[in-house]
Amino acid sequence: MVRARKITDEMAITGRRILWQIFAMKKGLNPDYIMPTMEETEVFAQEAADVGTQAIKQGVARIQLSHKEIYDATLSDIKEARSILDLLMKENFIKKPDMAFIEKQ
Repeated sequence: MVRARKITDEMAITGRRILWQIFAMKKGLNPDYIMPTMEETEVFAQEAADVGTQAIKQGVARIQLSHKEIYDATLSDIKEARSILDLLMKENFIKKPDMAFIEKQ
């Protein structure tokens, strides 16, 4: 979102930290639930906003955006992509995933 020139260690740590804070601590972990689901879009938007903000702080971002701008744009992008995917499945351009197979994994 901020077109960072590189991914720094601090950016990676920020991404891991937000996943731990939002996902693991608030939602709890168990052997069947170790990562957020694709329905938990707020986790991914928050992670993108925090990592983008870290890139800006470190001077590796090419675009200066506020945390809220990054969060809102990321959430909008995710929702738009999901809407397109749902339409493609509805119109049978792509197959719906085999949920029975996915749940076994």
